[in-house]
Formats: sequence, structure tokens, C-alpha cells
Amino acid sequence: MSRSKALAWLLACSFGPWAAAGSLEVVTARRMRGAPMPSSLYFVGLDDLARRLDARLGWDAKTGARSIEKGQKRAVVLPGVAFALVGSEGVPLREPVVWRYGRVYVPRSLVPRLEELFHTRPARPSPPRPSPRRVVPRKHRVIRCVCVDPGHGGKDPGAISRWGLREKDLVLAVGQMLAEELRSRGLQAVMTRRSDVFIELNDRPVLAERLGADLFISIHANSCPDRSVRGVEVYYADERYDPRAIAAEVLASGDRGRSAGAEEALLAQYHRESRLLAEKLRSAMARNGLRVRKVKGAGFRVLLRARRPAVLVEIGYLSNYTEERLLRTRAHRRRIVRAIADGVEDFRQAVER
Repeated sequence: MSRSKALAWLLACSFGPWAAAGSLEVVTARRMRGAPMPSSLYFVGLDDLARRLDARLGWDAKTGARSIEKGQKRAVVLPGVAFALVGSEGVPLREPVVWRYGRVYVPRSLVPRLEELFHTRPARPSPPRPSPRRVVPRKHRVIRCVCVDPGHGGKDPGAISRWGLREKDLVLAVGQMLAEELRSRGLQAVMTRRSDVFIELNDRPVLAERLGADLFISIHANSCPDRSVRGVEVYYADERYDPRAIAAEVLASGDRGRSAGAEEALLAQYHRESRLLAEKLRSAMARNGLRVRKVKGAGFRVLLRARRPAVLVEIGYLSNYTEERLLRTRAHRRRIVRAIADGVEDFRQAVER
């Protein structure tokens, strides 16, 4: 039997039962053309991985399968399929293998299995027993750095007013003003984007963590079919969402060096502090003469996954003519920026006492 036929038979035997059960989602190459590059936070190039593992790549022209081989050991993946064959073991994946512009990307969750197969890391130890003590962040700490997250960007314009004002342009300008205002008050300020680029929702809180931020503030603008609606809105992570499930999701995206119980306690504490931050922003906005429409909990992904106090501020309604005109002016944007910065200062004093 030729090598190609043997590989085809192996794929049929290995992938077939899962495909028949409906647990494999096959994505055709045509559907993947023109799609954005996969996030480096969740995917790794198979060729890069092969170099790191000192292994060689293989490709079967008939089946489209890619293999990574070292000695007598082999792992096989198929673009568009959320499944891998590691040695003789079938491994379901969290995401399908991705093919983009001639390169194959595999979910990072597969990397530890390949490292074990090729003996580049020790076998996974048995999971440790959960600690009876819950680790929580210090109640009194120093707020030094704020991450400003202008929403949308790039291919995602956000809301667009009837008069042509795009949310992505507005919030970028306001975000840059806010970062400057915070720096003028002695705080460090970092931004998830400084230009018209698109960043995935899941990547934004990860960027805040990598940049060393103590707070996360996402800036957006609103829209509503009822054109009379106007005002600023502030959202925080709703405590009704289960921190345990969110902690498991956060830990799955990378090794955090802590247990699920500790991660859950951290998220629960930060969600409570997010509510305090939102209330401080409400008071500061009222002092600065802004109309605050609502302050409430929400299940926005950037808030639930943020491993720090986080809020999302809707700075006004682009669907309201009066408010849209105001949002075009530098004076009104400066009022919004001052109010947010005042709220951050109030929150900082509350937690640093």
C-alpha cells in the first residue's frame, strides 16, 4: 500500500467515527479564503511549531492532511477539523484547525500534547488537590496604570450616525484624549489601539494584562431606533454571571500559574470593584454636568474576562441629533474625558486608603 493510501486509510479510520457522530466541523478552503488571520493568542503556526520541536512537516496532496513527524512518532491534523491524531490517540480540539494563505494554524491547546508526544516536556502530572484557602487580591493596593480601550476599529465601524459620524473614529479620538488626561494627573495610560485597526474582543482584556494595567476602561458610543434617547451609560461586569465558568475559560486560554479556585476568587473580587468604579464614574459625570442615563451590570465579554476592575462607557447616542452634534465638539469630548478621569481618581482614593 502506498504512503498516500495508507494515510487516507488512517484518516478515514481515525476521523471518520467523530465525523459521523457530528462532532467534527469541516470548513472548506473556499470558506476560509479572505478570512482574517487567526489570533496569535489562541493559534500557533504548524511550521513554527515544527521548528520549535525539531520535527519535520508532512503533507498529503490527496487528503489535504498535514502531519508533524519526529522519528517514528507522528501527529496528523486536517484544516477545518476540530480534531487531531496524536500518535495513536484521537484528540478533540476546542477550535478547528485553520488554513490561511498557505499556512496551517493549530489551537494552542494542542501544543502540550505534541510536546509530550515528542518528549520535549514531561508528562502531565495528576491535577493537584484544590487548596482549602481561597487567594484574593489585596484590598488596599496602588492604582498606577489605566488601559483605555477604544471600541471597534478597522473592519468594524460600530454605530454610524445619520450624519456620517462613525463610532470607531469618535471613540478613538476620545480615548486618546482620555489617555493624555490621565497622564497629566500622574497616572500611566496605555491603549489597546492607537489607530484604525481591529482587535478581537477576547484579545482586548489580554492586552490590558500584558501592558500591566490596573484598570480597564472601554469607550463606546450608542445608537437606538428611538432617536429621542440620549445620555451616558456605564456598564460593569454583572455579578450574576458565574465567575467559576469564566475562570475556567480564562485559564484555558493560557497557563496563569494559579488554581481555578484562586482565579475564580480574583475575578469575583474584580467584578465587585468594577461596580464601585462604575458608581464613582456616575458621581463624577453628574458633577461635570453630563446626563447619566443608566449604570448597570452587563455580560459584555471584555468586562467578564478582564482580570482587573473594568467598565464600559457609552459616551452618548449617535442616533440623537442633539447629542451627535455635541459629540463632534472638542469641548463636549473634553467634559466627558474630565468626568471619567475624575471618577478614576475617586476610585483610586477609595481603594488606596
